[in-house]
Amino acid sequence: MLTEFVMFFLNDKHKRQYLYREFSKHFVWNKQGKYWKERKTRQVIGRINGANLSEGERYYLRLLLNHVRSPTSFVDLLSKLSKLIVEKYFSYH
Repeated sequence: MLTEFVMFFLNDKHKRQYLYREFSKHFVWNKQGKYWKERKTRQVIGRINGANLSEGERYYLRLLLNHVRSPTSFVDLLSKLSKLIVEKYFSYH
């Protein structure tokens, strides 16, 4: 699902505005076809699984996905995070 989440933004440039946790409010996962499709009805509460700091990579990936909008690759995820950190750092100083 995570891979398809990233591929979704590569294929549809008009919908590049969501965080991973916001995505399920607007799209639903089709298990049989293994793709995301636009949600047609009702409001839902999205959820993202928790991760403990001791879980290492899983924890940091969750952290990245909660702060970076519409990543198109893992490298893109890291570069957007770097820009976010720099902006936050310089806004305080």
